[in-house]
Amino acid sequence: MKVKCYKCGYKGSISGNAHIQCNFDWDKSGNSTPKGSLYGIQRGWYFFPLNYDPIWMEDECQFFSTEIDLTKIKIEYDPLDKILAMLWNK
Repeated sequence: MKVKCYKCGYKGSISGNAHIQCNFDWDKSGNSTPKGSLYGIQRGWYFFPLNYDPIWMEDECQFFSTEIDLTKIKIEYDPLDKILAMLWNK
């Protein structure tokens, strides 16, 4: 179920946006991020992990957890990536 993201411990909020971001450190995991629907991607609704609506997620997230493991959190995203994520759905 894709709406699990809303109950995940790694879910982050985005100021002024109904979308969420994933704070799990995908770079450290070595795994690929969940695929999104092409329709959602083209319309700017799925820019995982920085700015996305989980309804457009096509794969189940293998790292969903209701509890947070502090060693697996992405502390800060690259500022340019964050700007791109904000502009993506404009």
